[in-house]
Amino acid sequence: MRIIQIMPEFGLAGAETMCENLTYELVNKGNEVIVVSLYNFHSPITERIENSNIPLLYLNKKPGLDISIIKKIRNIIKQYRPDIVHTHRYLLKYVAIAVVGLNIKSIVHTVHNIAQKENNLVDRYINKIIFKCKQAVPVALSKEIQSTISEVYNFPVNELPVVFNGFSIKDVSPKIEYSFKDKIRIINVGRYTSVKNQLSLIEAVNKLHKENSEIELNIYGDGPLKAELNQKIKELKAENYIHENGLTDKVTEKLRESDIFILPSVYEGMPMTIIEAMSLGLPIIASNVGGIPDMIEDGRNGLLCNTNVESIYSSLKLLIENEQLRETLGRGALIQAEVFSAEQMAKSYVELYNRLINN
Repeated sequence: MRIIQIMPEFGLAGAETMCENLTYELVNKGNEVIVVSLYNFHSPITERIENSNIPLLYLNKKPGLDISIIKKIRNIIKQYRPDIVHTHRYLLKYVAIAVVGLNIKSIVHTVHNIAQKENNLVDRYINKIIFKCKQAVPVALSKEIQSTISEVYNFPVNELPVVFNGFSIKDVSPKIEYSFKDKIRIINVGRYTSVKNQLSLIEAVNKLHKENSEIELNIYGDGPLKAELNQKIKELKAENYIHENGLTDKVTEKLRESDIFILPSVYEGMPMTIIEAMSLGLPIIASNVGGIPDMIEDGRNGLLCNTNVESIYSSLKLLIENEQLRETLGRGALIQAEVFSAEQMAKSYVELYNRLINN
């Protein structure tokens, strides 16, 4: 089977990591995959894809609405003649026009967040028309996202596939020790936006540090709130124990060095960082929003918290003071990681592709 995966660009974020992991597993299963990036943006992800000898095409898209990109996508589809075109994020409107008359059975479109947040109002209206005409099939990452797609696009729930994100767990060495050493290392990985709620996390850790000076928080990412995060850390005089580290392409390594992973987001789809933390057997705290409750059963393989400072503080305090709970949650997370393997994700997508091709 020949598949074209189309992504706006390959920054170090969850949707892009999911696309990368899916690409490798599809190739491992004997499929031919061509990856397309609208922008000429290079990152560790694009470097890894290229080093894997997987075709990666850059379309040099201009900022904003760029109609010329439709012709470029159409030319690629005409050249490679894929069985399936798989789109991500806001790209469906371009691809749906580009494939007209090219005998493409269907477009598969992964919805990476709750439908109300995935696209702007105009794009949601366009997508609704595309889905109604059955030109594309939306795929949800979780049951929560599935219900929002049904609501926003008036799409029958029983016709909406759910495919969990996946992370390759083949070569991962999970955590085996849950006692603290010299420090209590807490880690957060995510884009610096109000949605990811790092400002509340910083306040909660600052409160905890007043009770236990061994606590350390490392935040990894980038985004529009970078300056505000650093300003908050300075205001609290917390530079010695709260570190804003910027982007990293060594997420697995940084997680392995940590004791507790936390993601107190205001809303989420199905975060790749949680799946990666699970695969390492890390104790996880995450907010009870979006697709996260589909991933974490509170008290079994993680803790679910609210998004306010007090709830984040209380959840962290509970884990810090209870080694047995850390181990229970870490072991539970490791078992749950099997559900979110890249191999299982690719298997589910191949089954969907085949259904659409043979329909």
